[in-house]
Amino acid sequence: MKKYIVISILFAFSFSYYEVGESISISDQSLSKSTCFAGNGYDVNDDWELSDWNGELNGGDYNVIFLEMSATWWPGCYDSLSGPEGIAHFEFEDNSHVKFVVGLSDLNQPYSCAQWGNVPEGGACQIVHDTNTGGSLYGLYGNEGYIPSYIWINQNMEVIKKTNSASGWSIGNYIEEMLEDCGGCYVDDTYIEDYGSSSQSYQQYCCEEFGGNYITFSDPQENYCEDSDSHWVKLCTNCSNTPGDLNSDQTIDVLDVVSVVNIILGVSDPEECESISADSNSDGVINIQDVINIVNEVLG
Repeated sequence: MKKYIVISILFAFSFSYYEVGESISISDQSLSKSTCFAGNGYDVNDDWELSDWNGELNGGDYNVIFLEMSATWWPGCYDSLSGPEGIAHFEFEDNSHVKFVVGLSDLNQPYSCAQWGNVPEGGACQIVHDTNTGGSLYGLYGNEGYIPSYIWINQNMEVIKKTNSASGWSIGNYIEEMLEDCGGCYVDDTYIEDYGSSSQSYQQYCCEEFGGNYITFSDPQENYCEDSDSHWVKLCTNCSNTPGDLNSDQTIDVLDVVSVVNIILGVSDPEECESISADSNSDGVINIQDVINIVNEVLG
């Protein structure tokens, strides 16, 4: 423990960390590390950098990110990996816009990267080798000089949360909150900045600031707005997000009109993407107004 405290003190004075609320610079997003345990579509030895997941740079593929920094020699890191934290990524495996990655330092002291990746049941998320070459992930994002360090990063590459201790529940909870706010607020075609209070999500502010009623559920992904002059555009979604294109075939036609009518009549139970596209005016309700909007779009 004494050795660890000394090391921690050295870390604390040797590195400059990003703090909560700060945005990560493009240069720091471009710090490249080699993948040593496959995940997120990266194979072993593939180069990875945070900027790969920046929607402003990659063509519009926005993501929310959970980054863990660990070292193979510290028992606390192993304990975290072998517990609920090590398998938290499986909760979001169906959402390609949620990224889990581990920056692992000091390989083979005593664990190799492959051994580390196979500790949790079912396997860990993507692991990159966090060397000091060009700078380290820990040097940018570590917390208080301790490991493990956890950091949550939203779609705008802003640090949302940092800690040295996290349960599987808390990891998922903060990710859900980031997903809720992964989008943009618009009135007509004007983008609205987030000026809400700390007690409001951006999406809630977008709704209520412009006369709407924000309906909340235990799962933030089910929250929606009704009767607002604003509309919310989701970014962290696998849906096309094209209003009126219910079958995501890149064409708005009579098939989409039939689909939205069937939803209103209760003939069909829409999937998430269908619901988003069917709600053509983003008021949180699928009704005759959406039919009219889609028909008008078909007629040109």
